[in-house]
Amino acid sequence: MFKRVIIKYTIVLTAVFAVGLLLLWWAGALTASTAVIAILMLLLGAFAVGAVTLQTTARLHRIGNAANRLAKGDLKARVSVRGNDEIADLEKAFNRMAESLEQLEHTRNAFLSDLSHDLRTPMTSIAGFIDAIREGVIGEKERDRYLETVSVEIKRLSRLVTSLLELSRIQTGKREFRFEPFDICEVARLILISLEQGINEKHLNVAFLCDRDRMTVRADRDAIYQVLYNICQNAVKFSRDGGCLRVQLTETADQKLCVAVYNEGSGLSKEDLHRVFDRFYRGAHGKTEGTGLGLAISQAILAAHGERIWAESMEGENCEFFFTLPLEKEG
Repeated sequence: MFKRVIIKYTIVLTAVFAVGLLLLWWAGALTASTAVIAILMLLLGAFAVGAVTLQTTARLHRIGNAANRLAKGDLKARVSVRGNDEIADLEKAFNRMAESLEQLEHTRNAFLSDLSHDLRTPMTSIAGFIDAIREGVIGEKERDRYLETVSVEIKRLSRLVTSLLELSRIQTGKREFRFEPFDICEVARLILISLEQGINEKHLNVAFLCDRDRMTVRADRDAIYQVLYNICQNAVKFSRDGGCLRVQLTETADQKLCVAVYNEGSGLSKEDLHRVFDRFYRGAHGKTEGTGLGLAISQAILAAHGERIWAESMEGENCEFFFTLPLEKEG
């Protein structure tokens, strides 16, 4: 299609210029030899333009074919990048888009696989215990203990489904956030107090550092409490006995608040650090307890606030999580 259009317009433009030159020659404005040379140069120019144009349209045609393959489900479709012109930029952009779609599909499949596993495992346990009770395999003395196990598994399923629904509502924009000013220092203090039992059990050395006694941010208080509580709870859980737990609130150069939660413990591996915010990810060996959705929800909440969250770690030594919030102007 592109080739036919370009050829047609090249022929038309060449004919128009040729007729113009002939008219000038007929009117005496050009000599016969000058007109012939001009026409030959015009033809050579048209040929060169046509050749370059055909090459360009061929590249566009390859991009179009790759796009059709992508639309039919071939996520491996790519185009070769040639040169450094605008078409090359388009080829690079197409390849980046295809890679993103392939990664998205991989993430989706992994999510469905993890979800199926997380739902099937407790349901299998529940079904097994109930069948054993009904068939009389479990005696009266042990029944209460197994019923307690069933109750625990049902509650875990309930938490999983609730977390999934919450994550979905945030990512689809259905959860409404109330942005209002509040003191983040007070929120952090309340969270540390609520985690006192776990802190004492591990004999942690706690440091709480703020640039000022009161630092006001504009955000959804409940949502940010949820984010900070989840990060601090993880920090306590994965701290070594007698290690350091530090919560630090600082004002950045771009007038934002940076919240940093540091703990000494096993830290995160490079693989864990890269995937720690993925849904259902519980570590490289899958040994971490919980739904595996807490950090994914935290990331979604902060994204809805237009802010970001990230982590830094030295494996076997320490880990530190950071996130930013908009500071409310004083006065």
